[in-house]
Amino acid sequence: MSNPYLVDYASTLVLELNPPSGGISEPFVTVKFKNGTNDGSLHEVTLGRFGADVTSVPLSTFVSTLQVCLFSFQSMRALM
Repeated sequence: MSNPYLVDYASTLVLELNPPSGGISEPFVTVKFKNGTNDGSLHEVTLGRFGADVTSVPLSTFVSTLQVCLFSFQSMRALM
């Protein structure tokens, strides 16, 4: 798979927003990773922050967890 815009030593991180399915009533987020142009496909990333072996989480959980992380980072930075 050749892409003239992605050099072989570059990588890609994709946040994929999927429609509700499987009993989940809201969209969910899946994170995927590809390392360089010679890697033929995107690979789902395990989201350890959201639980063991989780590759997708509801959008509201994703946003609220990241807000807490961002707030913690900003609070820590203010102390420096």
